[in-house]
Amino acid sequence: MSGKRGAQDASISAAFLAVADAFEEYEDSLYEAYEEFLPLTITDEDDDDDPYDEEHESKSD
Repeated sequence: MSGKRGAQDASISAAFLAVADAFEEYEDSLYEAYEEFLPLTITDEDDDDDPYDEEHESKSD
């Protein structure tokens, strides 16, 4: 059984940053080669509108 990890877990944060960096590198390469952008954006971790932020949910209840 796996344990639930929150957004404050260091491994979750590190994984998010690694994926965000890879996304940005890929998008830069895509633009350089084809002058195209991906139809996605990476949001800031401190975004107050994050629907998965447990702390934000408990405040609004």
